[in-house]
Amino acid sequence: MAPQHHASLLNTLIPLSLGTHFLSLGSIMASSPRHSLFLPIPSHTGLLLLLSQATLGAVQLQEERGQQCCVLQVFKNPKFNMLTIHDDITLIKLATPAQLSDRVSPVCLPKATDEFPGGMTCVTTGWGLTDPNGTSSHTPAVLQQVALPLLTNTQCKEFWGFRIRDVMVCAGADGATSCMGDSGGPLVCQKDGAWNLVGIVSWGSSTCDTETPAVYARVTKLRDWIDSILEAN
Repeated sequence: MAPQHHASLLNTLIPLSLGTHFLSLGSIMASSPRHSLFLPIPSHTGLLLLLSQATLGAVQLQEERGQQCCVLQVFKNPKFNMLTIHDDITLIKLATPAQLSDRVSPVCLPKATDEFPGGMTCVTTGWGLTDPNGTSSHTPAVLQQVALPLLTNTQCKEFWGFRIRDVMVCAGADGATSCMGDSGGPLVCQKDGAWNLVGIVSWGSSTCDTETPAVYARVTKLRDWIDSILEAN
C-alpha cells in the first residue's frame, strides 16, 4: 500500500493471516452467526490448499498476540474466473468463535441494494508493499491504512477498459493505492454511522501506480452468493 499510514480503525477492520506465514487478508462479517464463522478472502490468490489457520487481530506482521483460529471449511465462489478475475471471493468458515475485543470486531455487510457513489471517501488496510518497485524489503511490519475515493465504473473504465465489470468497484487514482500483499484486505465505507465492507482487494497496477485505481470485488453484487452460503451453513 503506497503511500500509507499506520492503521487506526482496528476496532472495525480485521487483519487476517493464514497458516504459519502471512498470505492474505480478510474480514469478519457482522452477519455471521456469533460473529465467528465466515471470513471473505479473494479467490485469485490460490491459497485454498494452504488454508489451515487464521490469525485474528494482529497489528504487526510477526506478532504473536493475535487469536489463532482453525479453518473448518472453505467455500470458493463457483463463478470465479482467473482470467477475468470476476467474482473474486472465497469464504472461509472458522471452527471456533472469535473472541471480540478492541482488536477484533465485525464489519457490516451492505445490502445488495445499497449504493456507494463515486467520490465517496473510503478506507482500506493491509500489509502490502509500500514501494512501487515491489521489493520485499518494503513490506511493512505494522498494518497500514489509507483513505481512497471511490470511482464510478465508467470512470474506472477510462483506466482499465473492458476489464471492469459490475462485480468490481474501483478506488484510488488520487496519490495512494493498494499494492501486492494487500489482497483480501477490506475496502470499507461509512453508511448510517457504520463501516460497511464495500470491496475486497482484488487486482490493480503491476507497479502500484498511485494515479491508477485499484480494483476490488464489489460486495453488494456478491450478496446473493454470500447469503446462500450463510443460510446453508
